[in-house]
Amino acid sequence: MRGMEAVSNDISQLLSVAGAAWTATLIFALLAARVWSSLPHLLDKWLAFRTARAAEKAADWTRLRDELIRLSEAESRCRRELADVTHELAEVTQRLAILEGYNIGRGQADQLAQMIVSSERQIDADKREDEGGK
Repeated sequence: MRGMEAVSNDISQLLSVAGAAWTATLIFALLAARVWSSLPHLLDKWLAFRTARAAEKAADWTRLRDELIRLSEAESRCRRELADVTHELAEVTQRLAILEGYNIGRGQADQLAQMIVSSERQIDADKREDEGGK
């Protein structure tokens, strides 16, 4: 029976508060050792993440800068084209004004010619009337 008491005594010592404290300390020590051994790997992962994030931000800024340059060049080209079109519009407007002047002058000349022809016809008609009536 002595053997059963020894086993019972060993089990009570194992399940005692002191035993639980030592078990918790041992588990904590194993956990700390595991974390400590994996810490360089975690730090490498963190640094790789931060480096990749910084590279992405730099690439974004480079892309935005390139886009800004492209848009600035497009704006300059559009402004040049607008200036060219405005100049062409002014030339066309000037030519149109000249043509309208010619058209007005031609209309006035046609009107004057019709007045002369009409006057000549009236004179001829009056002469015929005078000759016919005499």
